[in-house]
Amino acid sequence: MSKQLDEPVNEAKRKLLVGSYPKKLYSPFLKNLRPYLAFDSGIRRILQSSGWLLGANTLALGLKLLQTIILASALGVESYGVLTLILIFTLTLNEFLLSRAWETVIKFMTKYSAQGEQTKVRAIVKLGYLVDGVTGLAVFILLIIAAEPAANLLIGDPAAESVLRISAVSVLLLIPIGTSSALLRVADRFDWIAFQSAGLALLQLLTIAVALALDLGIRGVVIASVITSAVDGLSMLYLATTVSRVMGVVSVRSAHLRVLRADMNEIIRFAVPTNISGWFRLIQRRVDILIIGYVLGPREVGYYRIARSITNMLGFAVFPLYVTSYPTFTRLWHKGQLRKLRNIALQMTGIASAVSLVGLVMILVFGALIIRNTVGAEYLPALNVIRWLGLGTAIASATVVGQPLLLAMGKAVHALVAIGAAALVQLAVLLILLPEFGIVAAGIAVLASYLVWTSVVVLGVKPLYRVEEYEPGYG
Repeated sequence: MSKQLDEPVNEAKRKLLVGSYPKKLYSPFLKNLRPYLAFDSGIRRILQSSGWLLGANTLALGLKLLQTIILASALGVESYGVLTLILIFTLTLNEFLLSRAWETVIKFMTKYSAQGEQTKVRAIVKLGYLVDGVTGLAVFILLIIAAEPAANLLIGDPAAESVLRISAVSVLLLIPIGTSSALLRVADRFDWIAFQSAGLALLQLLTIAVALALDLGIRGVVIASVITSAVDGLSMLYLATTVSRVMGVVSVRSAHLRVLRADMNEIIRFAVPTNISGWFRLIQRRVDILIIGYVLGPREVGYYRIARSITNMLGFAVFPLYVTSYPTFTRLWHKGQLRKLRNIALQMTGIASAVSLVGLVMILVFGALIIRNTVGAEYLPALNVIRWLGLGTAIASATVVGQPLLLAMGKAVHALVAIGAAALVQLAVLLILLPEFGIVAAGIAVLASYLVWTSVVVLGVKPLYRVEEYEPGYG
């Protein structure tokens, strides 16, 4: 009986992956609107989990905006640009070389849990921590070596070398974050993640305020960031250990990796594209700041960083959907509940689009007022790039579920193509236009990038909306 029930599910997945669709296409909008207008238990769970993160993100956003206002006002445009380059250089090198093991851990933890293979669950968690540890140590060593050339060539100040090395310590302290967050997400403990995130934002604000009050300058702010990283890593590890006991994922250290041997090719095929996707995403989010710093100098970085901080507000309300949807999408995919999966994806896209549109209008109308009344009139040149960044960020926020949907469908390579094409377009536009148009070129590049990203993602998930499938337990 079980085998008979599984056959329609497998056939539906086969059609979805190889592109052999039924002649009669399924049109969710024309055939039946009801599933998309009524929230089922799946999307209610996502929205409930997102609510925790949204509440924490709202608090964290307010604290980080206050932090940005304090730093930008206290340091001035030039020094704020130098601080940005130091922190972004550390983050960029860290994210470029550090594994994205958490995505792989979520994918295969969910799969093995559904199959009742607890031995493999423990093994994939151990593998995640090991990979994060090795790559984190490698990044730290590289940052120590690269501090001198980065200070001279990128920042243009040899005195920044020692500060860069202090910043590198945060990489070691953040090693447990990736796999620990994966455990919390699989366990649906988004409330814990929310409280931890809000607490860290408050801690960072307080430590930065103390550093500035003691007149420690950029060095003091970086030390404050390292302290926050230490608390972040330790607290996340503690929460992950606690939730592991509840989930029955115990004795992880003694787990044998050899139980994954038969699945290792599948794990690698998933992990490699997701890590390369992370590299391209890094180009989208970080590399433009480094290029601006190298070509135009710290002052232009200061303007651009403020513009980014304002437009990033568009994503704070919808980013929780990205975090919370991936485990749910993965469960539905492995259960073969494809109709339910696409209903939820459409509803979430509608919510994200509405929120992004409202946020974009607010930024376009009140951008100058926000700058003048927060960081001061000296940062008004940032307004020139905000319009372009706002449009690009709004598109990215509206399609925030695209990445987790592709990964849940097993289309890691397609996700790689989408982010790769977008990143290369952004880099090309930035390099061509930057000398003539200044930081405005960076905003145009971001908009072009997300237009390409959205187009490729739509092509990737489109087959999901064309397949009729047997769906156990829908509704």
